[in-house]
Amino acid sequence: MFNANKILGVVLMIGSVLLATIDRVSIRIAEAIIQSGDAPRGPTGERVYLIDGSYGILIYLMFFIGFLLLVAGFPGSVKRKSSNAVNER
Repeated sequence: MFNANKILGVVLMIGSVLLATIDRVSIRIAEAIIQSGDAPRGPTGERVYLIDGSYGILIYLMFFIGFLLLVAGFPGSVKRKSSNAVNER
């Protein structure tokens, strides 16, 4: 069970980073297309501000859940019953 938590946590964290990267790159490409004049509106002399954060809350949520699962994958200082039985004798 602990290994599944570690693997799922890492996958969610890496997935959130990839999703954030894809989001940022697509915004940069869209801004470059508009500024170059290839958009139907024509070239604009002003700076184009696009709404950034289309996946914002999803990215942070995925990263946070991935981190929690990764931490839950490490058992910590849980003592096993067999080691307690040996110490009680």
